[in-house]
Amino acid sequence: MAFDIRTLAVPTAGFATFLNLYSPQALLPRLSHDFNVSAGEISSLITAATVAIALTAPFTGALADVLGRKRLITAAMFAIVVPTLLMTLASSVPQLVVLRFVQGLLVPPIFTVTVAYIGDEWPPGEVTRVAGLYTAGSSIGGFCGRLIPGLVTDLLDWRAAFAANALLTIAVAIAVAFMLPRERHFVRSEGLLASSRQILTHLRNPRLLAIYAVGFGVLFNFTSVFTYVNFHLAAPPYLFSSTLLGAIFVTYLAGSLLVPWIGRGVALLAILHPLVVQSGHQIRRRQPALRRRRAQWVLRAEGPERHLNDHPQHATRQGGSRMGHQRMRMHRQRHGDEINERHRRGERGTILRAQVPQSPGDHRDENRA
Repeated sequence: MAFDIRTLAVPTAGFATFLNLYSPQALLPRLSHDFNVSAGEISSLITAATVAIALTAPFTGALADVLGRKRLITAAMFAIVVPTLLMTLASSVPQLVVLRFVQGLLVPPIFTVTVAYIGDEWPPGEVTRVAGLYTAGSSIGGFCGRLIPGLVTDLLDWRAAFAANALLTIAVAIAVAFMLPRERHFVRSEGLLASSRQILTHLRNPRLLAIYAVGFGVLFNFTSVFTYVNFHLAAPPYLFSSTLLGAIFVTYLAGSLLVPWIGRGVALLAILHPLVVQSGHQIRRRQPALRRRRAQWVLRAEGPERHLNDHPQHATRQGGSRMGHQRMRMHRQRHGDEINERHRRGERGTILRAQVPQSPGDHRDENRA
């Protein structure tokens, strides 16, 4: 089977996305010291980018529906290099904040449109697997986006760290431009307004709102913890350098290893779930027949004919009439229902000792004994 180059291009695009998104995190203590600002002020570099993503991500899909998938992905990857390079020339925190906001505006055209590209170009049965590869690439990009600037900052300074990120982003953008083919199943939207109106309808879907809430909760905790833990570890008694602060994001690599397997597991569960449900329905349909058969087995084990022969309503005491046989069948059914009811209540130890009602003659025999 030929290798699909798209499965390499997609995670590479994810790598480029998170290479720049959180790159200042490991540098925040150094930037706070160099600009002589508080942790809250310098953390606005992270806030600016995430706010820009939140404002533009919902409408990026509408833009991609008009312009096309690959064109927007590659254009954004090359464009994000510009504010990254300009950050090396910044002389104040507000300038860095503005440039970080511009970076945030250019991130959604990469990651949201790549996800749409996956959904369009792969069969439904393979989407989960490819999305897992994309997430793995994103995790590696997030790790490198913190580790590489940390290393370069300790060797040179933070300006050189942003320059290194910009050069790496250019290389990745060129690779994606060559590896990622143009979309083949893309259907162009009627217009930007029509596409935006369709996206707004998603806000009335309760299931999608629940998914949005999950994403908000995960990233809220994730971003806040990995932002402020750097200040704690850079202070005494830890005194972590920028390299060590970048190295704590090695936890990303665990996600890179697990996500592809999680994608395969989800695909497998999607196949097995209908089979399990169908088996459950078949078992439920067969339960009444199984209960009747169990009752018949118990009656045979107890010797029901012996009990019925002593019963006052037995057919032989009615002259062998047809009415007597009918009463015998009714009595059997009644006795079987009683056993089923006991089994349902959990009286399993008493099922095999269950007896049919005794005749007055049997009571006289017991009293005489």
